[in-house]
Amino acid sequence: MNIENLLKKTLSSSQYQAINILGEQFDRLGIRAFLVGGTVRDLLLGNSITDIDIVLESNPHHVIDKFDVKYEIEIVSYSQFGTCKINLLGQIIDLAMARKEKYPFPGDLPVVEQASFEDDLARRDFSINALAAGINRSDWGELIDFHDGLADLTSKRIRVLHCESFEDDPTRIFRGLRYSARLGFDLENKTKGLLIAGLEFLPLLSGVRVTSEIRKVFSEENSATILNALDQYKVMKYVHEGFPSGSDLIKRRELLGSLGIDSNNRDLYAFISLISPTQRQNVIVRMNLGNEFL
Repeated sequence: MNIENLLKKTLSSSQYQAINILGEQFDRLGIRAFLVGGTVRDLLLGNSITDIDIVLESNPHHVIDKFDVKYEIEIVSYSQFGTCKINLLGQIIDLAMARKEKYPFPGDLPVVEQASFEDDLARRDFSINALAAGINRSDWGELIDFHDGLADLTSKRIRVLHCESFEDDPTRIFRGLRYSARLGFDLENKTKGLLIAGLEFLPLLSGVRVTSEIRKVFSEENSATILNALDQYKVMKYVHEGFPSGSDLIKRRELLGSLGIDSNNRDLYAFISLISPTQRQNVIVRMNLGNEFL
């Protein structure tokens, strides 16, 4: 299956041109590269594309300075996991080294090593995020689906790729419920059971990662639906017994909004204000929020 028509139809002209340029440059350097994850998922769903994710079989840190100098590429940021953000034609694009991951302990950050593109797809969270499309000349637009992600998209279900997924990275519990609410998909039955079994690993997440996931929930358009799903699975209580329920959070956010509280921190203010005074300091420390909320 080739999705060239979808690329032309869905991407903006600058997005399409930027991806084309990168494909040409990777071709010239003999590097396989692919659109991956949410980019391909949203293309197939007919959604507008806001994030462009590309995986290449090389470390992007070592590749960018070999691009043709006629292309003005700004490096926005690097990460420790072999990824970087670039700006090309005004488009922010994530380039990532194809990699394997090993988790030293449940909930820990992964140790990564360079690997094949096939290995990279196999390490991903959900089947619908393990879809890819070629951007080299030889396979431009060819859909790659090793893990039946297209069938899951069609059936509107969220399915993990392996049984240890939530144990390795408990943030996937938040992520799975966010995707379910955002896309209107159901958790596949086995995945639902694995999610419930994985709840016990949530306390192992660092405060920074917990706060990041909660902020992501608040940033979603249908955050109320996600908060209710978090309640359904008792996610917040597993992270910390003092965390408020989603239903209470929804009401408190509406109240603070009506009072004109700064929207940047309104959600966290609502969150903290619902925690009992005896537990508030402990929760703030748990979430690594610093002195601002003490």
